[in-house]
Amino acid sequence: ALDSENRRSIRKILSKIQSNPNWLASTPSVIKRELLDAMGWFGASCLPEVAGFLADEDADVSQLAIEKYEEALSDVDLSDKERAKILVLASQLITDSDVMDSMLFELNNMRHSVAVDTIKQLMASGGAATQTVLPDNIEFYTGEEGMNTPEKLDQWLKDNPDDEWDEEFYGGSTKQQE
Repeated sequence: ALDSENRRSIRKILSKIQSNPNWLASTPSVIKRELLDAMGWFGASCLPEVAGFLADEDADVSQLAIEKYEEALSDVDLSDKERAKILVLASQLITDSDVMDSMLFELNNMRHSVAVDTIKQLMASGGAATQTVLPDNIEFYTGEEGMNTPEKLDQWLKDNPDDEWDEEFYGGSTKQQE
């Protein structure tokens, strides 16, 4: 399926494997790593499937899943809105604060309105690892201390609106496909 770049076949294989309620424990690590590599080939469009591997007890498998997220976040063809969705999903699943700290740097690759909306979502739904590193990342992004409420962020955005050319700069150059 990978050799023929057939994402649909890869998703079918993964779906069949994941139909077993105990799939993480019962699937050999080598198979899980191959599936992750195959899904990674298709970039951000396969991240929902990659998410299931973040909880794997095999450190090599979970680390590979994290790498796939990081690769997707750094894809220069993504729009800031697509990048924001990936970041919010990752924040709910990744339990390593160092990994989240690294990923949160991607806020700097978003126009102000998207970054502020993303930060507010991270405040509301991000896991413990995200909550630990979020304040420093907010300060780095805004350049201001104490930006710890949605209202303060909204005021910052009002004082620092998007630029007229942001869509061209942050809009991305591809559309994710199904």
